[in-house]
Amino acid sequence: MSNSTLELDEEIMNLLRQFNQPLQDSVQELILLELYRRVPIQAL
Repeated sequence: MSNSTLELDEEIMNLLRQFNQPLQDSVQELILLELYRRVPIQAL
């Protein structure tokens, strides 16, 4: 797995901390959910 650096506003980081899990896990999960949402069902 490769690593990237992502700059987030403090407000977004505070919202992500509310999930009570590591920030990296929250960000990764939300990115994956957004990618899944954008893929047309026919492409699966």
